[in-house]
Amino acid sequence: MSRFFTCAATPYLLTCLFFDTEYFDLYLFAITALLITRLILKKSAIIPVMTIIFSIMAMVPCQNVYNIQAKSFYSLIEEPVTLECVVCDMPSFSNGKATYTVKMLSAIHKGEVYSLDGKATVYCYSDSDDSLVAYGDVLEFKTKLTLPDEDGLFNYRRYLLGQKISVICQTRDFAITNKGKYDKLNPLLIGIYSLREYLCKKCDRFFSADVSAFVKAVLLGEASMLPSDIKNDITRSGISHIISVSGLHLSLIMVILNFFFAAVGFKKYKCSIIIIPVLNILCGVFAAIITGLSPSVSRAALMLVISNISFLLQREKDSVNSLSFAVLILLIINPFALYDVRLILSATAVLGIVLVAPKINPVISRIIKNTRISKLLSITLAAQILSLPITVLYFNTVSVVSVITNMIIVPLMFPFMFLGVLFLAIPFNSVSHFLSGGMWLITQIIFKTSHLFSALPFAQAEVDFNTFAKVSVMIVVLLTATRIIAKDKSTPKRCIALALSCAVMLTMCVRLQKGVTITPINTGRGECSLIQIENKINILVDCGNSVNYESGSSAIKRYLTKAGIGKVDYIILSTLTEINTGTFAALTDKVKTGVVIIPEYLSQENNHLAERVFKAASDCGASVFMMDKDDSFSLCENAKINVLAPDGAVSGCNGDMVFRITYGERSILFTGSIDTFEKQLLLRNRSNLKADIIKLSDGGEYTWVDDTFTDAVSPQVAFAFTDGRGNDSPAFVKTKELLTEKNTGFYYGDADGLPEININSDGRIEVIK
Repeated sequence: MSRFFTCAATPYLLTCLFFDTEYFDLYLFAITALLITRLILKKSAIIPVMTIIFSIMAMVPCQNVYNIQAKSFYSLIEEPVTLECVVCDMPSFSNGKATYTVKMLSAIHKGEVYSLDGKATVYCYSDSDDSLVAYGDVLEFKTKLTLPDEDGLFNYRRYLLGQKISVICQTRDFAITNKGKYDKLNPLLIGIYSLREYLCKKCDRFFSADVSAFVKAVLLGEASMLPSDIKNDITRSGISHIISVSGLHLSLIMVILNFFFAAVGFKKYKCSIIIIPVLNILCGVFAAIITGLSPSVSRAALMLVISNISFLLQREKDSVNSLSFAVLILLIINPFALYDVRLILSATAVLGIVLVAPKINPVISRIIKNTRISKLLSITLAAQILSLPITVLYFNTVSVVSVITNMIIVPLMFPFMFLGVLFLAIPFNSVSHFLSGGMWLITQIIFKTSHLFSALPFAQAEVDFNTFAKVSVMIVVLLTATRIIAKDKSTPKRCIALALSCAVMLTMCVRLQKGVTITPINTGRGECSLIQIENKINILVDCGNSVNYESGSSAIKRYLTKAGIGKVDYIILSTLTEINTGTFAALTDKVKTGVVIIPEYLSQENNHLAERVFKAASDCGASVFMMDKDDSFSLCENAKINVLAPDGAVSGCNGDMVFRITYGERSILFTGSIDTFEKQLLLRNRSNLKADIIKLSDGGEYTWVDDTFTDAVSPQVAFAFTDGRGNDSPAFVKTKELLTEKNTGFYYGDADGLPEININSDGRIEVIK
């Protein structure tokens, strides 16, 4: 086996050496790790151990690959270009947005043509018929290339790199310059995408939109069209794994396949011992390919292949080794799969079923006498026990009702998959009509059940991972302390155990009271500030500038959950842009919102964006206030907001809302992205611009303060939530020198992080970096 892997790896490694392939170091390490694994495979634990070691060590080279991959077009980042690209994957559509994976061909910047190599994700908000775009079409449009966000645990950049995607961009209009005639198309992909498109259209023909979206999600891995309300119900009720094709679906397909072999009497033939495992492998691989080869379904397919090969070779099967070997192969093929939460959740759930379920099943069997129910409950609990820390770590949520809903829904998946496979495979309309009726009925049961349980107020709990970890530690400490106190006769040990348990409990209860806290939220790009007043009023100012709305809104959601905030009382959109309003609309699906504040002037100028805000607010039950110059209202007993700009009657104004929040004797001025002209308007029309703290924008050369404006505001503290990339620009350096000259503390984001501004209840201003 070692010789086989050496022979298989040598051509690729030589190719890497001569053609300077960027993944050479990763593959070299991966192949070396695999060879070492095969050489010392005498111990059964070696594959899991090597998988863990490789996973940890793969993190190091993964940090450096991105810079190598981005070199060819790095000079064009954030620059306006005309991009020519070819669609290299099946497009997806959801919520008025089309998403394309494209191979970049060339870009025109300032009249110069650049040849590009690499993939990009394109988000299109066009009013045209995006469904006309297909694999192989050459597109041309004006855009800006943007680096994907790097935010916390969900690093969108690494996630896209797992699909060999380097940059993202957006557009509202494009031209198809070559319809499916690009000369380097993959015939196999053409066949697969054509089949997927045919099956998707068949689902649309026999089902309503909601049911069709669910059927395509379960059977074809196409979940982008699933309505947000149904997706939220499924997520809150803890059964989201049924719309993410994984081991559950492949296992059910294998059960259906073997049921068919038994029904036709094929198993009585001796040749079936060889033919059935081979057919299992072929069907499993085909199902994985047709559903998109996500990391979770790839893991399941590899385990299926390993299991059937073991049967053919008459080797003893070890589920842990099979799982570890499958994960190891995936990491060798794509080291960035290490950062894909779908693979992590899939692997931990399987590990729980293999290791934990046999331990807890005897206990549950003593309580529940029905063998099938007790076994299903054991598997459900085991899968969730090991995947729970990952769920909390990445999503900060726990579905309280998931055990019950899985006990109801998972048994329904077998008849659904059975009917679904027949529905997709049989071309006759009369048979398809009959099968679709049963699928529709099961789908309605799933919809009603998930909606019923998700509507419960305690269906989903928001849990910060740090709190989760603290509680876990506290439980362990308390149990240990209780055991020592109960059994140990040594007084010093009892005192230490009691003191330790008290200290752990105190750390969970202490929370400092502050007047106002202004904190940046890193959405990957752009402006987003959280203002907390007396730990009871939560205000969100803008929603960042992430091109990917889901990524930006998820980053905000995670931060709010970590801060223990379940509801945002006010969301202030100081400017109405495509990205700001788009991220806001995505955020309202995730976070309870009280009041939305938008500038009245901009709501008239950008009518379609204002309509998006009104619709999103209406859907989540929030109110919308349109505020103009001189409008004000109280946020709470000690705080109020006053709008200073824009003045809708003055032409030339860029329309960003400038407002001041006053807390007691202290005030904070938010300037938005105002330009030089609007600063002059403020200075001319306002007798009082004074504020203790001023929030500056990093939007460009003309958004920083000047000498006259600084004198008018006279701030003690100025801060900007920059990302560190523009800290050497002339405008930034000039602003820093000016504020230093005025004895104003200037705090900004850099390699050490972002500043947090606190106004204590006694009026003292503190800056934490």
